[in-house]
Amino acid sequence: MKCQIFYSALLIIMVLLSSIGCNDIDYPTDVLDKSPYDMSGGIFVINNDDEFAYSQSVVIDCTVDNATLMQFSNDAANWSNWQPYAQSTQWILPLRYGEHVVYGQFQNSRGDIVQYEDSIFFIERLVYKAGTYLGGDVAISADGSLVVAGSYEGNANAVYVFRKKDIDWDCTVINPNDIQQGDKFGYSVALSGNGNWLFVGAPVKKAVYVYQYSGTSWQLLQIITSSLASFGSDVTTDGEAEYLVVASYDGKAYTIYQKSASQYAFQQTWSYAQSKPYSVQLTSDYNLLFVGLNLENQGKVSVYSFPPPIYGIFATINPSDNQNFAEFGRSISVSSDGNICVIGAPGYSVQENDNKGCFYVYQKSGNGYTLLTQVKNINGNSGDALGKAVGVSPNGLYIVSSMSLADEGGIDRGKVLVYRLNGTDLEFLDSYYPDDRNTKCFFGESLAVSNTGVIAIGAPYAYVNYSNDNGGVVYIRRLQ
Repeated sequence: MKCQIFYSALLIIMVLLSSIGCNDIDYPTDVLDKSPYDMSGGIFVINNDDEFAYSQSVVIDCTVDNATLMQFSNDAANWSNWQPYAQSTQWILPLRYGEHVVYGQFQNSRGDIVQYEDSIFFIERLVYKAGTYLGGDVAISADGSLVVAGSYEGNANAVYVFRKKDIDWDCTVINPNDIQQGDKFGYSVALSGNGNWLFVGAPVKKAVYVYQYSGTSWQLLQIITSSLASFGSDVTTDGEAEYLVVASYDGKAYTIYQKSASQYAFQQTWSYAQSKPYSVQLTSDYNLLFVGLNLENQGKVSVYSFPPPIYGIFATINPSDNQNFAEFGRSISVSSDGNICVIGAPGYSVQENDNKGCFYVYQKSGNGYTLLTQVKNINGNSGDALGKAVGVSPNGLYIVSSMSLADEGGIDRGKVLVYRLNGTDLEFLDSYYPDDRNTKCFFGESLAVSNTGVIAIGAPYAYVNYSNDNGGVVYIRRLQ
């Protein structure tokens, strides 16, 4: 009888609920069976399940039934403090490029603990916006906390200064008022070791802009102009910005300036009858100047003793297999004391006219330079252009070289090779790619290496927001 009364009452309740519109509630079939302590079947997702994270700061969304406390870890060994359970929380990834796993532990009121995990690929990169062509040239401070990027061929007529913060980087845009379309401001950039002096070439305007950081902002102190054609095609300075050297490719010369208070005074112009200077590179201690030269389509590197005045060449570096159109000297990087010199030849052909490229590593020996090794792009593809950019760590131990037109993973995607110099042997360590892009990037168009092992890699055609937006990216890699 009691069962009949209960059943009748239940029917009446169901009818009433149906009449007020509650019949569409979709109750879980196991809701009455789940323990009040059961934390299985939860959700644990980083950044809405995105493939890549571009910030160390990520958001973890977690739905775990019956959880009252939670804690997190980047290695499943060192955990954060327990905190009240919430469905969303911010978490900081380690400053390390690549795949990261984040672990979460959840505790219920009885003290039971369950663990969940998710992974995401962290990419440290610097971007601005579409149409910037960021990374045509790059420079980096000695401690790696400041990166300056020009645009490809100076197309954006601006320079972008990125400063590392506790988390991520901020950006300051420098675009002087007197620059006009086509001046190519930002075609070349150079930065002092302490990051307080910045030099920007505008070769169509035949000018170099000199900036000093005041502690809060960048101040334009001087605009150096010249009658030499393409003055500013390349610029270099030393660790303390005592000297500034400016290349004039079409003017067939380089010019030296020395700091005097807050201005740079002219010291000397070194002119060539036929040679055109591809690149200039001053050692951090300003004892040696390296100039890559194009002489009737054949390259060489001339080395000069500093400080000026310069009366003659300290050494000439010519490869024994110097080819026409190999562009030997197109890129140069030297250790802080000039003991190690890396020279790119992106037009070098392994087989006739394949332009696979190569680079050379030289060591100072007496009053000259001895070849330690030559790295040819033997297994690459035609047109890869190994040696388009080169870099060496200030201590001379690590060497990087790019092939910005390599087609691995996408046409003109690009690639950077990393080596360690052990005595006279060059040990291959790694290959870097723009892991978030499989399209044209020109990854490795420019390179810069800091004292602390931070590598800035320009990729001026990598898109930022949508395909072919030409925003450009500077990728940051850190030698471990």
